[in-house]
Amino acid sequence: MTNTDFIKHALRMIKVLGEGDTPSAEQGDDGLFVLNALIASLYGLGIDLGLAQQTSTTDDLNVPDEYVGGFTALLAVFLQPYYPASQVPVVVAAAADTGRQKMLLDAILANQQQTSLCHLPRGEGQRRVGRILNG
Repeated sequence: MTNTDFIKHALRMIKVLGEGDTPSAEQGDDGLFVLNALIASLYGLGIDLGLAQQTSTTDDLNVPDEYVGGFTALLAVFLQPYYPASQVPVVVAAAADTGRQKMLLDAILANQQQTSLCHLPRGEGQRRVGRILNG
């Protein structure tokens, strides 16, 4: 999807655009600015989706498939202050929150390292158990 596609869908979510409408040049510029702010905000939370700052509305934005819905809803929430007459529907706010939580959890899990406890001493009273056949 292009940056314009994400912006268009986000603006539809907050009822700024209707079905079949496309963003104006000014809406595209504002949307691109907010899109970059969203990418930076996610990165600041430790969520790296591999997205660079965007320079054109016509460029492709390769958001991983499992995050497209949540990312678009987050973009809608971030865009809403630019359109004071609009409101973020509850379902969009919930999708944005759920999407952000999933991205954050996945980022945390991806950064976890397995820890070996083999180097820790055994507790008091613990003894090494031999194998049955060779004692």
